[in-house]
Amino acid sequence: LVGRDSRMLTLRENLIRFSRMDSPVLFVGESGTGKKTAARSLTAYSKRCEAPFAMIDCSGFSESELRERLFGDEKRGAPGGFSAQRGLFEISDGGTVFLDEVDAISQEIQRQLLVLIEKGEITRAGGDHPVRVNVRILAATRKELGALVEKGVFMKELFFRLNPLLLTFPPLRQRVPDLGILSETILARLGSEMHRRFTLEPGVLPLFEKHSWPGNLRELKNVLEGMAVHSVDGLMGVEDLPREFHKVDNKGVPSTTVPQRSAKEGGLRQELLDEERRKIGLILERVRGNRTQAAKILGMKRSSLNYRLRKLGLECVAPKKIDGADGQKEGRRK
Repeated sequence: LVGRDSRMLTLRENLIRFSRMDSPVLFVGESGTGKKTAARSLTAYSKRCEAPFAMIDCSGFSESELRERLFGDEKRGAPGGFSAQRGLFEISDGGTVFLDEVDAISQEIQRQLLVLIEKGEITRAGGDHPVRVNVRILAATRKELGALVEKGVFMKELFFRLNPLLLTFPPLRQRVPDLGILSETILARLGSEMHRRFTLEPGVLPLFEKHSWPGNLRELKNVLEGMAVHSVDGLMGVEDLPREFHKVDNKGVPSTTVPQRSAKEGGLRQELLDEERRKIGLILERVRGNRTQAAKILGMKRSSLNYRLRKLGLECVAPKKIDGADGQKEGRRK
């Protein structure tokens, strides 16, 4: 939910306001726009923050499977024999359930969901008596539910119960001014996870701004993660971008030409490489060339350290005879 776009500011304000209520909330937006993240945030601010929170993709099951997963089922065997399986609503009693792709549910399940919202009751599949449950419903869709109501696909009564508290998520292609701060936020998280510092070179954002981002925030995250993995020194340039971001010629063929770095950019990159080389060299000297210990100090895997040593030309600093287990054996022989 990061961004300075006016629609995102309104969305954040409404999310906080809706979190203080207990009515259903409808999340509308394309895939990858952040609906699930927003649902978790809303719940974290709500009075149900410490109660169960469950998510389910309603489009991933047949009608009978979805009904059993949501409402549970009852089976009767021999005379007097009975077994009950609780569904998601009972398991989440007192908490919140997020129904993704709510437009995919059948009208029969829509009717049962309406009863749950209005009366706080469910009936298990195969059962004949209601069960009281107390859950808050959050629902999400990529489609226009109003249009589905007009087609008779979605129940008007259920739509009226879901629609009053509405959160609309704009696609990333309509949030071009936010691309910079979104990228910085994602890279800061990646840097924390990978114990590295990542920076986008100046030529990257203009290409981001021209991209249509069909996968929205999810696509931006995946692109930046891929660039981070392939980045040698933390500076992420145009050459690190996926192929679809490079220029296309008049025949629709991606160009392999990558803009050359300016002398200033090249100098900054060299400074960062020199600083990394100095830091790793000092740590290796401190641990007498033991790469296993050095990797722990640097917060990276040993294989990652070996890769960095090759790239930085530091292979000779850590000779194999004193590395890891070999170093211990060498010490015992002495």
